Amino acid sequence: RPPTALPPTTSNPPPTAPPTTSISPTTSILPTTSPPTTSSAPTTPPPTTNSPTTVVPTTSPPPTSSPTCTNPRVRKSWSSMTEQSRTLYTNAIALALDQGNYQKFIGVYTANHRDAHGRTTSLLWRRNFLLAFEDMLRSLGSEYSCLTVPYWDYFTEFNAYFTRHCKNINDCSSLTRALGGVSTGSNGSTTSIFGYSRPDLRCITEFPLNHFCATEKPCSNCLPRDDWRYKSYPPELSMPLLTHFLFSGGNYSDMALALENQVNLRLHHVLGGMIVNPVISPVDPILWSHYATLDLLETIYYDCRVGSKDLSAASFQGTFGGVDMPLDLTVGMPWFHSTTYFNLTNPQSMGTSSYSYEYSSSLQTLHERCDRSKSPSKVSVELATGLTSNATDTNVSLKEADSLMNDWYELLRALGSVQGLNSAAIEIEIEKITLLTMTTCLNITIADYSNQFRSDWQLNDSLYAKTLLEDIKSVMDDKLKQERIIAFYKQYNPENLKNIPEILRVFAGREDVLCAKLFKKYGCQPDLPTLEKKVNYAYQTSFVPYSLPPALNNGPLNFRSENFNANEALRHQLTGLIPSQPLDNLNKCRSLLPESDPNYNKSIGQTKPKPVAAPVANATTPVPVRPLLLEVLADRYESGPLSVLHACLKAKAKVCVVIRRVNSIRGTCFGFLKGFDKHMNMILLDVTERFLPQESDTSNASIHDWFRTPGVKKRYLRQLLIRGDNVVMVYPTKPLPSTSINAK
Repeated sequence: RPPTALPPTTSNPPPTAPPTTSISPTTSILPTTSPPTTSSAPTTPPPTTNSPTTVVPTTSPPPTSSPTCTNPRVRKSWSSMTEQSRTLYTNAIALALDQGNYQKFIGVYTANHRDAHGRTTSLLWRRNFLLAFEDMLRSLGSEYSCLTVPYWDYFTEFNAYFTRHCKNINDCSSLTRALGGVSTGSNGSTTSIFGYSRPDLRCITEFPLNHFCATEKPCSNCLPRDDWRYKSYPPELSMPLLTHFLFSGGNYSDMALALENQVNLRLHHVLGGMIVNPVISPVDPILWSHYATLDLLETIYYDCRVGSKDLSAASFQGTFGGVDMPLDLTVGMPWFHSTTYFNLTNPQSMGTSSYSYEYSSSLQTLHERCDRSKSPSKVSVELATGLTSNATDTNVSLKEADSLMNDWYELLRALGSVQGLNSAAIEIEIEKITLLTMTTCLNITIADYSNQFRSDWQLNDSLYAKTLLEDIKSVMDDKLKQERIIAFYKQYNPENLKNIPEILRVFAGREDVLCAKLFKKYGCQPDLPTLEKKVNYAYQTSFVPYSLPPALNNGPLNFRSENFNANEALRHQLTGLIPSQPLDNLNKCRSLLPESDPNYNKSIGQTKPKPVAAPVANATTPVPVRPLLLEVLADRYESGPLSVLHACLKAKAKVCVVIRRVNSIRGTCFGFLKGFDKHMNMILLDVTERFLPQESDTSNASIHDWFRTPGVKKRYLRQLLIRGDNVVMVYPTKPLPSTSINAK
């Protein structure tokens, strides 16, 4: 069942009053100098904000509908349009600015900007918004009745930039130059544009931006822009990554959010200027062509994933939060119509408002192939296997660069096919190769969104390209690290190659420790990539660990000076130095190093303060000594069978403990008794143990001649705990003093 079409508009005659400002045709302005290619899009400072203004200017009402156009509505890329069509579009932008209609659309956008970005419905919201903007331009006069908004084919421009046909966004894109460029104007304009101003940027005065006039007076007659001559194309505009964003998700919601966060906002971030402001970004007319490109991508997804299927509004319930959710942006202007999101899903089934796209070569290939990998041709396979060779001139035109990139991708697919990879793995590898080529050959730094940009746009998702590149470099570093460690051990210790996996596991993340150990043992170390990332500490020449008199700063007494004389320093008596403890070893000198030095240690070299004794009330009263726990435990057995052990403990006498096995004597332990309990568990110090191994035969040996049994072994132990269950007999090795044994 096809969706309900939008109601057709009625035809009224064009306005009779001519515009107050004359329109001049556009001219393409090239920069006078060839600026260098930058590594990433610099973060623009946040705008100086007042309160955003949504007031619509009071001008004469526009015509109620657009003049009738009998031709089909087909949107084309700017690069494929004729010069006459380009001039017609730029003149329409200038006329819409003069009549105030352009500013009305900015007011509608400002009031609904939270729906315009970052949601699964944002693509369709902008489709309705863009269609109304196109109808407004068509209503400006009969000569504009068949006008369409051109889409910005920055994918083909990316291919030209990738093949070094052009140097930057302004150099590669004729659309940016036709809509004012970035070279004409001056900095420091504080004129408010819908409540915002950017005096830090150049306010462009080239046609058609010299017709710009916001709701505030006086008119600025210019628009602030970043300098696109110093901006490079982001990798998200490459065909491999674009295909991933369109078709890697499971449903429409995944595709919509991927285009929002990875393509749409990425271009906002790169272009900068007023475009980074989420409230008024369409003030720059370049954004309308960008919205047309995003709408084209949604059309490709619809044709590839939906096509001729019988799609019902209920199938979008989970995506849009409700069946056939209404969309009403009429706001008193005739170009908007009440509709539903579902009615906007298919641009070719919208009644008189239906439209289609004329695809460029790269987008045409994407539209035909969708997410199905194109089988490499026989020639590509032969090139991949090295059977033939082909040389390509790098000085090519824009279309030739597009064709060259398509051939390169086909060759990479052929290489993957020769290696036995499946289609999904091949596409991932092509994404990786594209990113590595940009970072290594084009010296492009893939930077993340700035914190200010994330906060303004309420963005939490990470950049797919940056995350993928970090994963690639991590794997490359791990492989390179393993290869260099293996090569090191092959040269210096081949017998240890079998332990390489365990070495890598133990020293994971601590490669500097491993290299230090290897250097200490072998006198050299492997060159690991992880060590190259460490900070090189520069010695702080301004660091002064102590103060010297001014006259001695560069003299022979300052050991940091080139004129330092050790002999004179030893003989000289300095005064006014900070008192400190002597540094009697080099390790203590580490406290004098700068804090940025890796050998700095604040704790080393400092003297620990001596504990202050508690004040004694009466100096003549002795402080009682607290008895040890083992002595307290032994004092319980001053009488009885254990009194002998108590006497040995008090006399610090050496004892002999005979210990047993289950059915035989194991040996003897000679040592000083440290403590015991009622179970005859004993602690001995300085123990000499004599024992027989388990297999020795002592069945016929008595206790007295046991020492003479062959095979007796001897060992020394500093401390030994003997369980009472194993004790056969205990006796002192020498007679105890008579006073040591209690008569009781």
